[in-house]
Amino acid sequence: MAKKKQDRRIGRILSFITRLAVGKKPRRLFPSSRHDEIDGIIVGLRMLAEELQVLQNRNEQSRDGLRHLTLKLFKTREEEKKKLSANLHDFLGTFAVAVAAQFVMLRQEIDEDKKTEARLCLKRINRLFTDSISSLKKVAVDLRPPHLTILGLPEALREYLSEMSRQNRLEIEFEQKIGRLHVSEDPAITLYRITQETLNNILQHACAKKVRVFLGKEGKRLVLTISDDGKGMCLETANRQSGKLGIIGMRERVSLLGGEFSIQSVSKKGTRVKVVLPFSAAM
Repeated sequence: MAKKKQDRRIGRILSFITRLAVGKKPRRLFPSSRHDEIDGIIVGLRMLAEELQVLQNRNEQSRDGLRHLTLKLFKTREEEKKKLSANLHDFLGTFAVAVAAQFVMLRQEIDEDKKTEARLCLKRINRLFTDSISSLKKVAVDLRPPHLTILGLPEALREYLSEMSRQNRLEIEFEQKIGRLHVSEDPAITLYRITQETLNNILQHACAKKVRVFLGKEGKRLVLTISDDGKGMCLETANRQSGKLGIIGMRERVSLLGGEFSIQSVSKKGTRVKVVLPFSAAM
């Protein structure tokens, strides 16, 4: 009641000031004496100033929060670029040294007319190039999964999870119930990266035997859940750890899309990650 009374008083003051500004005779603010009227105006203006100060403080807090999120994302991207640069440098350096050594051996075998040994050198060189191409493809997929653009989010997740299941001998169940709903680029990449990060955490820490990934709809919202039957984790400790994204990074990326990120974990019973995005941000 007090808040409604305050709002009505502020409304009267704004109307009073507006009529004065356009040269109209203002109505009395309060049905009382002239002295009470002036006191009422002073009190009302003070209340209005306090209300404006509260709104300004909230606005500044929102700006600070947005600035923090933006800086965090820039920092995360720069860290990913730095890590990629170091990995490529090490990979290319190792590859170049290995190939150079094999070519030196190949030349020696040819000079000594050792055809069998020369053929073995060529096979090793061929294997080096084949493995290197596979490694570079993996790097490219990690940077930008081609299936995400070509096939869409559900099929990209299906292929990724199938490959991870095969490589790690982990039972992964995937279910999608979004039909023909097209998920736009930024939300699709965010959900794909969160799936990658969560699955990496499960493989490294959870000791899980089974993982379930669900992509579906709740009303006018897109939902992604990732559950495992592992040993669970301490959320306070996990929040301080950072992977490619980390829990804080995942939460911030979802927040920028106007969504919600939550994580629940029970000791010896597993962990559940849930992401909810409004259709307005997902489509």
